[in-house]
This record gives sequence, structure tokens and C-alpha cells, in this order.
Amino acid sequence: MVGPEHRVSPLVGLEAMTLWAAYQHFEERTKGSIEVGKVADFVVLSDNPIRIDPLAIARIRVVETIKNGQSVYRLAGKTRSSSALE
Repeated sequence: MVGPEHRVSPLVGLEAMTLWAAYQHFEERTKGSIEVGKVADFVVLSDNPIRIDPLAIARIRVVETIKNGQSVYRLAGKTRSSSALE
């Protein structure tokens, strides 16, 4: 059974879903982090999971999804601003 004792920090969770997943699939040269020359797939979140209370992470919403450098999803009623990526 998985319980509270199996939790990881928000940073470790993000790394597991990005950097480590790319490494596991031998794709770390093209995926896993935002760098020049890598696939431009990422999401813009309503809150920063590293800075908020970890117990509030479940309330974070996906505001926008970028795939291959193009917006493929935008939360209704939200507009992109320069502060969205901070």
C-alpha cells in the first residue's frame, strides 16, 4: 500500500516526470528540460508547485499546454501574459 511515508518533495516529483522520464527512455538529448534544441513541450500552471504548500498541489490547474512550440490548449477565460511563465 502506498501511504504518506512514500511521498516525495515537489521538486523530486517534477524531476521524476521530466528529466528522469526522458533519461529512462534515452531521450534526454531532446526532452526533459527546456533548452535550445530540445522539443518545446511544456505546460503553464496556475501556481508554482515548488513555492506553494505541497498539500495544495492538487488544486493547481493547467492554464496552457504548448506542444512543438504551439499552444494546443488554453484554459477558458485565461490570456497569456509575460508573467505567466514566471
